[in-house]
Amino acid sequence: MHRATQRHRINRVINFISEHHEQDLCLDELADVACLSRFHFTRSFAQHCQETPMAFLARTRLERAASKLIFAPQQTITSIGMDAGFSSSEAFSHAFHRRFGLGPRRFRKANLWGVRDLPTNQIHSYGMLDPAQIYGHVTEPWPVSLRRIPEMRVAYVRHQGPYFNAKNPTVTNFTLENAFDVLMIWAKETQLWRHNSKIFGLCPNNPSLTPPELCHYDVCLPVDDDIEEDEVVSIRYLPEMTVATLEVTGSSNDLMQAWQWLIDTWIPSQNLEMLNHAAFEICHAESHRLRCPSEGITLCMPVIRKRAYSRAA
Repeated sequence: MHRATQRHRINRVINFISEHHEQDLCLDELADVACLSRFHFTRSFAQHCQETPMAFLARTRLERAASKLIFAPQQTITSIGMDAGFSSSEAFSHAFHRRFGLGPRRFRKANLWGVRDLPTNQIHSYGMLDPAQIYGHVTEPWPVSLRRIPEMRVAYVRHQGPYFNAKNPTVTNFTLENAFDVLMIWAKETQLWRHNSKIFGLCPNNPSLTPPELCHYDVCLPVDDDIEEDEVVSIRYLPEMTVATLEVTGSSNDLMQAWQWLIDTWIPSQNLEMLNHAAFEICHAESHRLRCPSEGITLCMPVIRKRAYSRAA
């Protein structure tokens, strides 16, 4: 099979799992999404993603459950475990402890609104940023606005790997920067780049929870229906959504602190909660420094009005 075709098919499965991970998915169904035999799909997915399809699904469910424990304190641990596909709170607790090194109740108590005490915290494990600065008190609140984003069809280049450079944790990982360059060159060569074009990065993973080598980051450009997948880009649809937006200019610490403040302070204060969709960053520069906070980045967090849950467990 052509390498680009295989990449598109595996990307389609990754997107499908991200959007339907709470459903009862099986290997045959995922192979059907990829239009591959079960054997060929399993081998191709493992080569592309460094883990099997079912391991990817299990990890996605547990990481999403961990995010709910952090950011949805009103939802019960039992219901979070059920949403993650576990038949009982005991089974959920066992799997969660095996993955993160502590049980869900202790995890929630220690990490409400942000990962601070977790043996497998990926940010802390390779020293990306100073936690005291990320979670420090914000004296000047950032201006936040709510915007309705229409459905978008986007061309994207998917980066898999760390978000930041382990040798210099204050800057973006080189291969991630390269993904921005690849998409911009493609857009210019296909004459799709305009002076007002906006490239944005879709970040579905919390680097505190996801191992650095398994993090995904999609560098995206909105395109019309006549643009098709090719050797460089894949195509996906992003749904209509409401996002809380915040413009940040400064350092990587400023960027992380702004994300943290938006999530744990502003969103709860507005009676909102995060939607089950990847956050994204709109880049302002028109150069190789696209994902550079000093050039300006707009943070976009999908949100909905807070739902009623049973009393938290």
